[in-house]
Amino acid sequence: MNIGRNALAIIFLVLTSYATGEPNDLAKLAKDDKWGEPNNGLVTQLIPQSEEYVIGKPMKFGLVLKNISDSAKEHNRMVTIFKPLTVKTPDNNYPYDKIGPFSTQALQDESIDPCMVVILLENYDITEEYVILKPGKYTVQFRGKPASNIIEIEVKPGTPDERDLLVATLLSIIPEPNWQVIAPKIPPDKYENKKMVVLGRGFKTEGSARAILWLTKSQEEPFEQRQFVTIDKYLGKNSLGYFYIQMQPKALEYWPSIKEDIIKALKLEGEPEPNK
Repeated sequence: MNIGRNALAIIFLVLTSYATGEPNDLAKLAKDDKWGEPNNGLVTQLIPQSEEYVIGKPMKFGLVLKNISDSAKEHNRMVTIFKPLTVKTPDNNYPYDKIGPFSTQALQDESIDPCMVVILLENYDITEEYVILKPGKYTVQFRGKPASNIIEIEVKPGTPDERDLLVATLLSIIPEPNWQVIAPKIPPDKYENKKMVVLGRGFKTEGSARAILWLTKSQEEPFEQRQFVTIDKYLGKNSLGYFYIQMQPKALEYWPSIKEDIIKALKLEGEPEPNK
């Protein structure tokens, strides 16, 4: 099972919320006329947790679950751990998912007493999951069962997150649909002042290949060697910082001009270094 740090934080939050069953400030914000459609005696409500929604800033939501029946009900928390919210853009499309593929395992059902309200998500930031670069009206909804109410938010213009800009730029130059661009958030205690974007072709399938593009604020390489990497190069710099690439030889096989395409798309300056 492959679970990221954000997912583990959500698991901890859900576990503690179920363990106490005590209403907190988020549960108290639930409004009687905002619940979603009932399913098996349960209802959910999505609650905005950001004062405003601005490009490049966190966009946070909370989710609460209530038992409106007269008997205890079972609910599985798995649906709230990975990619729980559905987001629609101003043109009614889905924003690009920058988390990428993952694997999970089932969790045990939890019992919820009548009239009990529990927290499923708190301060869940959709910008950690989706690339959101365009201002306008977005809709957000919990996609599990029972489905929540639909929230409409107005996303205001702002300064885009650097990872989102990189993802959008790299998506514009991938040579074939089999390539994906993934931008996981790096724990600050592991790689301070570094950002990472993974370019992957056919994850876990025949003909797969991977490359990692690093953005740093200073030239302080080398990075730690990764198991699958045999090519490690400095590509150049722009206003965002210094760029390095680590990749498998197969990445060059399926995308021979990957280095040159990235340098051109990101408008990098400075002579790339030879192989280390």
